[in-house]
Amino acid sequence: MGSAGRDADATVATASPGAPATRNHCLEVDVLVAMADGTLPETETDGVLAHVDRCVACAELIANLGALDAAGRRVGRYEIERVLGVGGMGIVYAAFDPQLQRRVAVKLVRPENTTERAQSLMVAEARSLARVSHPNVVTVHDAGEHDGEIYVATELVDGTTLFEWQAHHRAVREIVDVWVQVARGLAAAHAMGVVHRDVKPANVLVGRDGRVRIGDFGIAHRDPAATDVSSRSPRLPSAPPDVIAGTPAYMAPEHRAGRVDARSDQYSAAVSIVEALTGKRPTEDDVISLEPPALAAVLTRALRANPDERLPTMTDFADALAAAIAPPPPPAPKRSRRRIALAVAGAVSAAVAITAVAVPALRPASSACTVVPVPDTVTARRDRLAHRLPANISPYVDHWLAGWANASGDVCASRDRELRASRRACLDKTLAALDQLLASWEAKPPGDALSLFIALDQLPHAAWCSEPALVDSPYPTPAQRDAIAAIEHDLASASSIAAIEQLRARARAIGDPTLVTKLAIAVAERQAQTDRPLAARTLRDAIASAHGFSSVLAMIALIHVLEPDPDHVAEAETVAAAARAKLSALGGDPALESELDAQLGSLLKTAGRHVDAIPVLERARQTARIAHGASSPQEANALVALAGALFVRDGTVVSPAARAAGKAADEIWERNGIAMPSVVPAETAAELLTQVERMRAMVVAQSGPESEDAFEADCNLSDAHTMAEQPARALEYAKRAVELAPRIHVRNVRLAYIQGQASYLAGELDHGDEALAYARDAVATATALQADGELASALTALGRAEVRFGKAAAAREPLQRALALRIRLNERAHLRGVTRFWLAAALWDVDRKRARDQATMAREEIQSYLDTNHDDNAAPFTVAHQHRYLQSVLDKIDRWQRDHAR
Repeated sequence: MGSAGRDADATVATASPGAPATRNHCLEVDVLVAMADGTLPETETDGVLAHVDRCVACAELIANLGALDAAGRRVGRYEIERVLGVGGMGIVYAAFDPQLQRRVAVKLVRPENTTERAQSLMVAEARSLARVSHPNVVTVHDAGEHDGEIYVATELVDGTTLFEWQAHHRAVREIVDVWVQVARGLAAAHAMGVVHRDVKPANVLVGRDGRVRIGDFGIAHRDPAATDVSSRSPRLPSAPPDVIAGTPAYMAPEHRAGRVDARSDQYSAAVSIVEALTGKRPTEDDVISLEPPALAAVLTRALRANPDERLPTMTDFADALAAAIAPPPPPAPKRSRRRIALAVAGAVSAAVAITAVAVPALRPASSACTVVPVPDTVTARRDRLAHRLPANISPYVDHWLAGWANASGDVCASRDRELRASRRACLDKTLAALDQLLASWEAKPPGDALSLFIALDQLPHAAWCSEPALVDSPYPTPAQRDAIAAIEHDLASASSIAAIEQLRARARAIGDPTLVTKLAIAVAERQAQTDRPLAARTLRDAIASAHGFSSVLAMIALIHVLEPDPDHVAEAETVAAAARAKLSALGGDPALESELDAQLGSLLKTAGRHVDAIPVLERARQTARIAHGASSPQEANALVALAGALFVRDGTVVSPAARAAGKAADEIWERNGIAMPSVVPAETAAELLTQVERMRAMVVAQSGPESEDAFEADCNLSDAHTMAEQPARALEYAKRAVELAPRIHVRNVRLAYIQGQASYLAGELDHGDEALAYARDAVATATALQADGELASALTALGRAEVRFGKAAAAREPLQRALALRIRLNERAHLRGVTRFWLAAALWDVDRKRARDQATMAREEIQSYLDTNHDDNAAPFTVAHQHRYLQSVLDKIDRWQRDHAR
């Protein structure tokens, strides 16, 4: 927010395009001074603020006056530097954020302008807007309350307002092009359910870098249900009078009546454009007359009093504006070069594409183009599969088909016949990929839901067939397409880097840069398994020569392989910014935007920058909902990473925000039939039992009862029932895991652990023979695996069982070995203490002094651990269980020492 909120509410002196409005009747300087220093009577404040919001001269003067005492103030954590501008709603300051070491803009909303309810709404909506990531939207960092005033912190834009920029006699195309950018930024906000409600030139910033950003969302309103772009326009309920805000001269009729939705912003933008082009502000249902006629038709429609008669979405409005001012195509040569982006497989699933613009004047003159629906053969195959696939798969297939249908309907909006043909060929190829996948499922469906979702993820996106993508990447000729098909066929069976490099050489010879980039990504994926720096170099080289959406895929892959050191994280942030700009230029792809943020957020989290990672991962979650619909596995992935960052940020396993994110992920996994362990630490034994029982049911359904997943689930259930003080049930699950292991050929450290656990539980239940047998098996397994840590535990379990069931002499050797291992491995004090105690009991008959010494040392080690170990990140009931167990060992030591005092 680089300038004050100012608009053009004044007498118009000229009707020339782009001319500024003149202003007169400025306030007396002493009135402005009183306003700036807070001595103006309250009864006069509203009138002065209303004038300041309309008058540039007065706004500048009061801003300069306010700057005199702004320096040195703090708003929240922000250090105020100077006043940038003043408007009726508040003051905008340049400020410094000492926590994140960056300069920001801070807007203070005056409390007299809003009720308490409206203030809380502003904070909520600012935080919602912080999830919007788009090159044409000012980034919102933070919002809160300070000394009774609401503040919103945003990026600090070095530039001027669009109102001031337009005052320099700009050409029609130049002005409309800027408003196309504004409309695309608003469309991104609408996709998140946020409606601006005060669109006007003064609330748009033009940076020195030339980028346009819509800002001042301080009065934005949000419909929590309106986050799916498949619905045409987010509809909001009637707003109460205390939150009806905005600039009346730019308000849509329904807005003035207290009802707003995304189409209200469209009306305001149309008023602003007409004012900039003609010097006059239109009213509802005006018929606009200007050149070119197609532009007049778009603006006339956007100014309809009835919102239903306007263009359906802000994306449609942006596309219509862009098409209206597009230069006519040059005369076509006999054989023009067709350009299109080759759909690249291997990324996230299909994005919802932009729908066709229903403005007759913008349609191509030729009637040869017809909208192609999804073929009946594809829908029939989908219908046949509906009853054979998990219930949650069909909606995702439908979501993909809806995106394809929207993109297909948009093809006829392309003016150039060759471009239309290229878009059609591209879309045909993406649909063929889906049809081939469905055919393979018809022949043999995958055995689990996760495999189905992964296969859907690998489909090309309909969004990759957009006009900007076609212009950016050459479309292959028929001869090239045959060679490309052969390479892609060979890629499916190429397992080594050398084999893929040979395919890459063939792609270079063909001259298809998109395929070359795709193969470079495949090479880097394999290089990353052993040499991440080499993979990063491969991807950097690929990005330098990549085109279209494949360049974005390469950038995402690079972020994925970069290591979490400061230099590489800085590079990742730069690459992410470049990828976002590229996506915007190509027309957008929410699926790739979500994947981009998921990779960047995960890298920031791994690098320890959890505070920075949180908003990025929240944005990944929201964009996943747009791209894939609600409750998709992609959303769950983002939630899992977000929960991890929140747990670390809050420093406690009972963090409400982290637990909420983790539980939301759990619900999505369960709803989609995907077995994933919970990231939510259980707070009670009952909660833990619920988690692990749910997990076992899911893995059995997914992988079957005779699987390694089922073995692991039984081990977890044994642990959970042990913590719940239910040893009989715990032993039942431990036995089941032990018995399952040889049938599925499991022989690992986890088996040695559960064998030792079965020995402990059998001993607690006085099953002596079972306790000894399980302990011997645990020793044998750990010895064969050469797992010294697990061997120390198994030997302790064996010695404990032998002591408890009258075989002290046999216990001495395994317990001495166990203690030596624990000392050599420098294991925790309480583990050494437990082994020492059972060794003391085994030594009593042969060396009483040494036995007493070992018992004394055991007590000291266990007590020391209890006194000094405080794991704030462990679940309270887990800590309580461990402390109860160790206290029971201390009680045994005390009794033993009393009984053996003489």
